[in-house]
Amino acid sequence: MWKVSINSQIVSFLISLLFGVGYGAFYSFFKGARAAKKYSAIAIFFQDIIFFILIAFVTFIMLLALSNGQVRSYLLFGILLGFCVFYFTLSNLFSHLISVVIKAFCWALLRFKGILGKIFVFFSKKAQKIAKISKKFLKAVGKMVYTKKN
Repeated sequence: MWKVSINSQIVSFLISLLFGVGYGAFYSFFKGARAAKKYSAIAIFFQDIIFFILIAFVTFIMLLALSNGQVRSYLLFGILLGFCVFYFTLSNLFSHLISVVIKAFCWALLRFKGILGKIFVFFSKKAQKIAKISKKFLKAVGKMVYTKKN
């Protein structure tokens, strides 16, 4: 078995700590989205499944990069510690901020929906006029000329 230096273990632990904080921020994003729009219990269940699949995949990639795929307890502890630190300190603030941003985006989208609809109708009418004008320059189907075989 190959040796691992203490410096590389400390760096790996700090990286796993940052990953844990990132996981906490990612989960707070899900919490903020849930607060902005009410979801059914089934939708929340599938959101949690997607969250844990993504986290498991990213953790697997991280373990491959940091310890050649070996599961080391200090790396898992670093992830857990980073997640808990974020979750118990900044999670509520972050999820509230995400909720406000999503609600503002939805509000703006609803306000601009009417404007975008009017723009679409305007360009649709212009396209219909252009299509009518361009039909005058096209030959009728019965008068089309095809190349003849010799």
